Amino acid sequence: MLFSAKKMIQKRKSVRSFDGRSLGYNDRAALEQYIRNVSNPFDVPVEFHLLDAKGYGLSSPVVVGANQYIAAKVPRRRRQQILCGRPCIRQNAA
Repeated sequence: MLFSAKKMIQKRKSVRSFDGRSLGYNDRAALEQYIRNVSNPFDVPVEFHLLDAKGYGLSSPVVVGANQYIAAKVPRRRRQQILCGRPCIRQNAA
């Protein structure tokens, strides 16, 4: 492989805010544009979706105050959790 998944994971950044504010229009538009075009080193299709917590009945036992989530959907493949993290929403094999 031309990259090290371990190094990529170690260098990743996580930016979070749980103060109850929703994404602003410009931030949401930029995020939606990015997730439509994001690629991965495995050349596996990954679908990302922005979900409103109230609209989808989402909550977290760990995170308090989050009102939006990003969900990832990948085809069932070996090591699919590397593509989107755990837990993943898995697409049924045809």
